[in-house]
Amino acid sequence: MALELLLVAFVAGLLTALAPCVLPLMPVIVGSSLSGDQNRKRPYVIVASLAFSLFLFTFLLKVSTTFLAIPALFWSILSGGIILIYGIATLFPHLWDRLSNKLGIYAASQRALGKSYQKGGMSGTILVGAALGPVFSSCSPTYALILATVLPASMSKGTIALLFYVLGLSVFLLGAALLGRKLTSKLGWALNPKGWFKRGLGAVFILLGILIITGFDKKVENALVGHQIFDETKIEQSLLKYGSKVVSEASNATPAPELVGLTNWINSGPLALAHLKGKVVLIDFWTYSCINCIHTLPHVEGYYEKYKDQGLVVIGIHSPEFAFEHIPSNVVKAVKGGHLTYPVALDNDMATWSTFSNMYWPAEYFIDREGNVRHTHFGEGNYDENEQVIQALLREGGTKVTQTVASSAVTAPSAYQSPETYLGYDRARNYVGMPFTQDTLAAYSLASNLSLNQWSLGGAWTVGAQDDTAGAGAKLRYDATAKQVYLVMGGRVGGKVKILVNGKPAATQGLAGADVGADSTLTIDGARLYRLVKSDDLLKSVVIKLQFDSGVTTNAFTFDS
Repeated sequence: MALELLLVAFVAGLLTALAPCVLPLMPVIVGSSLSGDQNRKRPYVIVASLAFSLFLFTFLLKVSTTFLAIPALFWSILSGGIILIYGIATLFPHLWDRLSNKLGIYAASQRALGKSYQKGGMSGTILVGAALGPVFSSCSPTYALILATVLPASMSKGTIALLFYVLGLSVFLLGAALLGRKLTSKLGWALNPKGWFKRGLGAVFILLGILIITGFDKKVENALVGHQIFDETKIEQSLLKYGSKVVSEASNATPAPELVGLTNWINSGPLALAHLKGKVVLIDFWTYSCINCIHTLPHVEGYYEKYKDQGLVVIGIHSPEFAFEHIPSNVVKAVKGGHLTYPVALDNDMATWSTFSNMYWPAEYFIDREGNVRHTHFGEGNYDENEQVIQALLREGGTKVTQTVASSAVTAPSAYQSPETYLGYDRARNYVGMPFTQDTLAAYSLASNLSLNQWSLGGAWTVGAQDDTAGAGAKLRYDATAKQVYLVMGGRVGGKVKILVNGKPAATQGLAGADVGADSTLTIDGARLYRLVKSDDLLKSVVIKLQFDSGVTTNAFTFDS
């Protein structure tokens, strides 16, 4: 595994502690580190329990399906409730004593919350630290990268990267907790368990508990996003680009693995790298419903048209994400629709993907005339740099290159745009509503209130591992921030989907995407990515409501900003 990714994951953890999603929780972390007996272990205990909870909860909820059927509201109520009770025990210690005695829960609750905070016990500290794990919603691009690409591709590599991310976050939080403890230790009144400072912290805990239970903590985070002076995500994104560049440079003169397991060649017969010695080869991993791939394809085609007569060979490796992307006719349609003229082959078993140890869509591997990987690039952008690499590799063989590198400035997406969101139960995130009845038609009720990036189902749905199939009266709501909203769909050809934005038809507001008609509906013509909403300005926390005909299937949302 590239050391650079681990370093970026660690630094990303450090930076995440400065993000809006963490700042509201800092009083709990620092406040829980204080105790009248000056127990030196307390800061370490709360940070360690938070780190363990974050890692375990993320691993179980986002990677496996262990807790998938449990609605997000349960975790908010559980975590917020623990912090709320902890705050009550801190703000009203005598009231807590009397109440727990009267209810016969004195011993257990006192050990877990009241006494542990006031007299130095550790149970309450551990409990509060653990409670923060489920409500920790990261603002880190690296955290999203680990969950979305690294973990699904390699459990071991993803787990190590997640550990480094959590370690970086823990180092910063521990430093904050120790600093806060050191400062308050010089102020005796701050450590008085019945003093106004401790009770003030109790009030803060109560407020945070209520915010978490009601979901208003997300609204506080969104407000903080708009007033940031220090934008930690921009630094982190720069680190990701640097890491990608370092990995590319480190791949210098690495022999390229052979193409294996490819079928259904389009635009050419079967090709092998062993037979392409003397040529410069660009391998492009993509899949046709990926919006980032769709953005990249015209540039890849441009390279081919510009340099194919000078010794460049481009090979598109179509490595599917969803079941319908395995169907050759669907890929042929996408290749023709994208006006791609270079060779494309289907990698349905992900065999070539695996031999290249690839983890990304899209991903480009630049191979010199001797068959060595000399440069790699993952994701969108850097098109002019990639073209410069092609020119340099062509010149190494004596080719005189006179073409001018095309200028291709790409606007960076907003750090706060909604993330890619899968709707099948295997990888569903941020769902709000009744638990999924897996692979069975069931009735669902739309959640009345959604926080940013949450979604909900209404009407009849059959929720599958990769897709959800609409039944009678099927509806879906998503609270999104983006300029453009896309949804991968398929199922019944001719089925209709109506698009509303904040309760009004998208077209009447000038927000209809390219696939949406004047009546704010689109028609399913096959399994692909559909453009639902388009805006010139960033739409912040708008509710996208979709109404489906029976038989339409949905796979995943993606966004642009």
